[in-house]
Amino acid sequence: MIANRFDARDAVLEGRTWVGFVRRAGPAMTASRWADLSYSAGIPVANYYASAPLVGATLAARDGIDIGPAPATGLTKYIKGVTLIPPTATGRLTFWLHDICLYYPFVDGDGGYQDMIQSAPVTRYNGGVGCRIMVVSQGVGTSAVGVRVTYTNSDGVAGRQVTATLSLDAAAGTLCSSAPVAVATSLPCGPYLPWFGDDKGVRSIESVEPLTPGGGIQAFVICHPLGAPFGMHEGTAAPLEIDFTAEQSMALPDISADSYIHFIAMGTTTASPSPLTGYVETVWG
Repeated sequence: MIANRFDARDAVLEGRTWVGFVRRAGPAMTASRWADLSYSAGIPVANYYASAPLVGATLAARDGIDIGPAPATGLTKYIKGVTLIPPTATGRLTFWLHDICLYYPFVDGDGGYQDMIQSAPVTRYNGGVGCRIMVVSQGVGTSAVGVRVTYTNSDGVAGRQVTATLSLDAAAGTLCSSAPVAVATSLPCGPYLPWFGDDKGVRSIESVEPLTPGGGIQAFVICHPLGAPFGMHEGTAAPLEIDFTAEQSMALPDISADSYIHFIAMGTTTASPSPLTGYVETVWG
């Protein structure tokens, strides 16, 4: 276990560390809306959630940002820090690193009630504790509509239900769960859907129901946020460097060897981040 910054330093000095490179040239970002940076070409390979419609699927850790080898038995892997080089023409940027645990692709925005087909529920994070749902556009629709989502929570309780206004007219790669100004008074207005009541996480999604036709296709994605969002100021070429051992009171995000790690981002300018480069450092102990 790494309990303080000195443990993290020792892990680096003893070679229990890894650096995974990232380079993205998209997707095109809309001002003040979150985008899924895995949904574009670059390093690592692009992820378009392109698998069997409505069937729960996972992403291989090797296809996300490289987090290195599995640690020896009894050791835990952590995200130690992030370094990013500012892209051009995106204004101020906010980033959030997360682990994509499970997704259901090609939900039809005109399809009414749709049952999700289960493969395996989320097993990481004690069955989904802390996991949230984000909705990624896979094809632009026509409007912002209410969508009812039924899920099983991290305690294994089925039938948990939330209704949120989702922007199904979002461009591919943009989060439908990140509402524009026109519906800013409707939940969720951020990257993730709210939980029902006092739930503490999501294990699987049972069904999705657009309450009126909104068009487009979407991936409903269960992911686990890692740490807190962090920002990049406009007009600087200096790298953004976040060391979780110093910046977040030693709350190092812990991950599994099979975690698929990537970023979401929100900018103040409508543009593509061309290019965004950097790396994620992991340690284990």
